[in-house]
Amino acid sequence: MHIRWSCCFALFAALLLHPVHSLTADELPVISHKLELERFQGEWYVLANIPVRVPFFSDSDAYNYRQNFEMINQERILLHGSFLRADKKGKPRNFTFKGFLRDQTSNAEWKIQYLWPIYSTYKVIHLDSNYEKAIIGVPSRRWAWILSRAPQQSDEELTRLLEIAAEAGFNINKFRRVPLLEPIPGDHP
Repeated sequence: MHIRWSCCFALFAALLLHPVHSLTADELPVISHKLELERFQGEWYVLANIPVRVPFFSDSDAYNYRQNFEMINQERILLHGSFLRADKKGKPRNFTFKGFLRDQTSNAEWKIQYLWPIYSTYKVIHLDSNYEKAIIGVPSRRWAWILSRAPQQSDEELTRLLEIAAEAGFNINKFRRVPLLEPIPGDHP
């Protein structure tokens, strides 16, 4: 009985997320230079995002949100994330998703697997030359993350990054600034 419910849930979630992978009216561009995976890996702070809201996961109330990209080999990555949840009075939420490179020419398009067989395509649409700021989005433009190596950025810098996201076709009114509390607690990865 438990296996049957698990299969039904997985099928429901796959049907729910399938449009995320296939709705590509306008192709979402990736960065024009090849992403150096070794330089990209490591910890990033999520400054703003278009939140994910699916039955088994949501980052819509996240604060102190971090993502860490770890290279397993030249084709596989792990995306570790952690944040504190406002609706759970600061309860930590940690997750790890498997990733596979979809385009080794640019290294900027990944297939991220949330739960077998559910996945989505992530594209790095902006990355500065110092590997300090990045924007990642999905082709449907339903979700996106503005990332920085530093926990805080000026309002002007965040506005500039939102303008880059808008040029790629994202609705900037859907972005929410992710609160980063000072000091950032070190008790969650």
